[in-house]
Amino acid sequence: MAKLFGRFILLALTVGLAIGTASAADVESGIVGYWPMDGDARDHSGNGYDGEVIGSPEWVNGRVGQAVKVAGAVGDETQHVYIPGLSLTSNTVTWVTWLNGWKNDTWTGIMVSRGTNSTGIGFGDNDALHYTWSADSTWEWHAGPTIPQDTWAMVAVSLEPTIATAYLYTDSDGLQSVTNAADHPAETIDQLRIGWDECCGGARWFIGTIDEAILYERALSTDDILEIALNGLAAAVDANGKLTTTWGKVRNQ
Repeated sequence: MAKLFGRFILLALTVGLAIGTASAADVESGIVGYWPMDGDARDHSGNGYDGEVIGSPEWVNGRVGQAVKVAGAVGDETQHVYIPGLSLTSNTVTWVTWLNGWKNDTWTGIMVSRGTNSTGIGFGDNDALHYTWSADSTWEWHAGPTIPQDTWAMVAVSLEPTIATAYLYTDSDGLQSVTNAADHPAETIDQLRIGWDECCGGARWFIGTIDEAILYERALSTDDILEIALNGLAAAVDANGKLTTTWGKVRNQ
């Protein structure tokens, strides 16, 4: 009986470890760029999409490790992180990042591309999470989850050819999601800016802290989003350029 019980425990531990490993592998799959903002704007995906830090923002304690703190227009520049080398054409993507702060204006940008096409995520003309795709065909959609002011929140939009899901996670309320059925043809994400939408007068900047920004070339599932929210994605690139993942990194509450 003791041997049987011991084998049962071993099996349970093995299955649990396998599930955890599979979950980690799932959220690692399909990453195009990963910017943890740990004192710089380097891309930790191994794809080489390092960012440029514009306007000398601060580096502060973040949700995980350090984060970038932006204050909008400072002098002749708008504080944000610019990803100049990235170019991705797809109709299946996911944007993810942590925020703690507030918008300067309606349509404030969070992760926005105004290069070849208008694509990205930000605030709508209310306090809700919004996304832009396909020549602004999503302009009239206002039903995303409400972003809390000056509170750590993870925002994400998972986009597929005929549907998009907007997610918001906070420690107090857990994970919320809202879907939008719409056609999403292939578009190009390039000249990506984190913390600012340069469009339309340039006042659409975020004021506060941004951490753990990720772009995927696939639509993450609800389980994937929750995994990132609860366990994080702390990555480093080894000598072979491979993304290696460490789970359970201490969060700064």
